[in-house]
Amino acid sequence: MSRFTDALDALVDRHRRLGSSVPDYLRPGLDAPDVRSAIGELGLNPTDELVELFVWHDGLDAGAWPRGAGKAGFPRIWGDAFFAPLTVAVETYRESIRIDQVAAETELRAYGNAGPPTWNPEWFPAFSSGDETYGVDCGSSPDRGLVFDVWWHPEDVDNPTRARFKNLTLMMEAILRRFDEGAYTWNPEIRWFDFDDAILDRLKTLELEEVATGDQT
Repeated sequence: MSRFTDALDALVDRHRRLGSSVPDYLRPGLDAPDVRSAIGELGLNPTDELVELFVWHDGLDAGAWPRGAGKAGFPRIWGDAFFAPLTVAVETYRESIRIDQVAAETELRAYGNAGPPTWNPEWFPAFSSGDETYGVDCGSSPDRGLVFDVWWHPEDVDNPTRARFKNLTLMMEAILRRFDEGAYTWNPEIRWFDFDDAILDRLKTLELEEVATGDQT
């Protein structure tokens, strides 16, 4: 197994330790050529890690997730992040492009010009749908493989879209660090992670410093 797959399996272990039922809703993995083909149809060249993610498991089955009053509407793989099946992630990519197009058209009509897009067309949404959305750069530039923490319109000046992790492996290992330092606890009544904001804020600062200085290894 790879370092990335080891980290993904360790994440499942962290869920089990907290009593989380989320791993019960992981879908079977896909074949690597099928993953490459589906993402390639968008004009993207997926990173090896991105392919490996969907070979490991094809996201979470939100349709089978129990719903009801006072319960979370979909399973979180950590915090408020959803691991969508590949077909859903592909549609999320297309929807992200459409959102930017609509925003640009609205800004042109209202102000005569449009600001830069929020979603880079070379990003693929590895994790999305909750408050946490992460796009993996699939381009050929030096940014290839970087994981971006995406914030949507209107622009959140306190949380601009920026590189958060050097790659998916280091991202997952940073998520494991959050679990190990007690940032998340499982609330079985609502099937949701309770957060320790002080720990998350401290680790966010550390994560941003690591990617900015190249200390993530």
